Amino acid sequence: TLISKKLGMIYSCRFFVGQYLPEWRPKIDYSNSYSAKRKMGGGVLFDLIHEIDLACFLVGKPFGEIAFQVHKLSNLDIDSEDIAEILYKTKDNNIVSIHLDYLCQTKIRYTEIIGEKGCILSDLNSNQFTILENNEKKYKTVFSDFKWNNMYIEMLLDFIGCIKNATNPPVSLKDGLISNSIAIDIREEHYSEN
Repeated sequence: TLISKKLGMIYSCRFFVGQYLPEWRPKIDYSNSYSAKRKMGGGVLFDLIHEIDLACFLVGKPFGEIAFQVHKLSNLDIDSEDIAEILYKTKDNNIVSIHLDYLCQTKIRYTEIIGEKGCILSDLNSNQFTILENNEKKYKTVFSDFKWNNMYIEMLLDFIGCIKNATNPPVSLKDGLISNSIAIDIREEHYSEN
């Protein structure tokens, strides 16, 4: 992968996202949203699935068993899970850890990728990206002109372009189903145990 070309052998990766559910959509009562209702697809496993997408895309999908802890720990008025920890190993023996929660009072979203030659740190809320080698910052950038809404507009324009030009999207449906099948399997196993 591009990352292993820069960092050499990848040892471990951490993907973390936390955001307090009642503050997501300030004009909507969170307890009436789909996020609060497991039967409507709510819960961190599906609401915050993009961290699973990122992990699979950047370092690889699970190879072998997936360990997880999924719970509803808070007193939020929901019947869906509000926290999940996922741990797996890739085919290349990378250890991947994913944290998803509705509980952080401060919105947090970051990644850490640790390799034999250094590490890559990104803070996705402040749009910062840093590469460290031998305890020194080798590269740091801040995407100050990045706007969240533009990401969605560009995604839709790319999709329309694929239809108009009869081309394949950069991420196939098959690729998109990987993270969904991971979330579905974890959810089914978790709720069958409880």
